Amino acid sequence: MPALNPHTLTHCKSAIYPPKIHLLCCTDSRYAAYCGVTVTSALENNREEPLSIHILTDGISKQDTIRFKRLEEKYRAEINITTIPHGIIRRISPSNGKWAQSIYFRLFAADLLPENVTRIIYLDSDVIINCNLRPLWDTDMHGLPCAAVRDVNCCADDALTGLLSPLKALPQSSRYFNSGVMLMDIGQIRHRHINDMMLSLAAEHGSRLAYPDQDILNIAFHGRWQPLACEWNLMPWALVPVSADLSDDERQAVGQIASGASRGIIHYYAPYHPWDCRRLIFHPLEYIWERYRKLSPWRNHIRRSLSPDFMTRFHRRKLQMCWRLKIRTTYDSLWMKIPKRS
Repeated sequence: MPALNPHTLTHCKSAIYPPKIHLLCCTDSRYAAYCGVTVTSALENNREEPLSIHILTDGISKQDTIRFKRLEEKYRAEINITTIPHGIIRRISPSNGKWAQSIYFRLFAADLLPENVTRIIYLDSDVIINCNLRPLWDTDMHGLPCAAVRDVNCCADDALTGLLSPLKALPQSSRYFNSGVMLMDIGQIRHRHINDMMLSLAAEHGSRLAYPDQDILNIAFHGRWQPLACEWNLMPWALVPVSADLSDDERQAVGQIASGASRGIIHYYAPYHPWDCRRLIFHPLEYIWERYRKLSPWRNHIRRSLSPDFMTRFHRRKLQMCWRLKIRTTYDSLWMKIPKRS
């Protein structure tokens, strides 16, 4: 298994932290299968690491609970599923209709996780852990409560309006982070009552924010988060042929992950969800997600959304086949050169 390129771990200074790595995932019944694929990828690539996985949910099916139990037994890991009481969930205002209520579940982490859990790696249900997590776990956050990868799509002045306006005063490199992967000092968040602040923001302003949970996290950690190297949350924007927002070292690191020469955490956020097949678009590293889907107990239980239009389905399948066979189409121009495709 290729290791992470040490040259790219610019923000990961080794420190002494508890040996057990704690992961946090949040899901509802609709996303449980996708969450299961994420958990499978983490376990598969960290067989030698002691993992404790915490799943916060408002309720998942008995079948999904059994599948998580199968993962626990197969990999000899700890998987703890906590059902959030509805009385607590009601503290949060309904989302603006675009997002599921489950986006807020991670805001309850400091209150619901055991007191002895003081550091966690949070993972969205649309990421794949294609690497060892020990270097990320041992990252020195320099006394800050959060470490994450910047999100260039949300850093522009015109994106930072309303409650996000104060972020404009920060440098572009530390204005706004993507919350799909976060290293969090839960002990510090409890001590500083940052969790209470986030829950208050969600209750008062959640329905008016474009990305409610992520915006709230950025407001709460304004000027108090440590930037991580981009391979700890490789987003689609980093895979375009020329990205002015990447340094030469970052571009090299992304290229190595895309070619399979190195490893990282890959984020398949919308509209690049591998299970959403309604559009003529797909993630160039979708085959990696497929690999872990097939390894998971959900391999035969993933619901795919298909376009009702036959021609859309036909052309999407054709584009994917050409991509795998390296037959050039206009789709190739959207992405950097990616030699490994299946």
